[in-house]
Amino acid sequence: MYDSNSPAVPGTASKLPMLGRNANHAGEMPSSQRSQPDVEFTLICDLSHGWLLVPEAWIFASCLEPASFTSCSYISADYVYALEKDCDAAVFAGAFERRFNRPFTIREIHVDHTEIRGWPRLATSLAA
Repeated sequence: MYDSNSPAVPGTASKLPMLGRNANHAGEMPSSQRSQPDVEFTLICDLSHGWLLVPEAWIFASCLEPASFTSCSYISADYVYALEKDCDAAVFAGAFERRFNRPFTIREIHVDHTEIRGWPRLATSLAA
């Protein structure tokens, strides 16, 4: 399913920038933290669609919340968002770039079938 040379969930929390007391009062990152290594997320594509995998911590760090996305996206049991590539991934990308003043990189993985379709839809999981 996923690339065996990569972690099961790309973009772990250990790569998250320091927030809170290290951010200035305008909510911007100190210049010493802006030069961090590139942040990479994985785009999983099956034969008909794709989803950007984003750990929940990055959603909140980008000043978004679950209600920011459509019901076309999914969430795993361990709080990894599978953001639908045509709309929700673009919402996240825009928020990420505004918050961190830089884009992230995307690693694409193409598969015949993905378990993502079996995850709870984001809107459904919020109502539970």
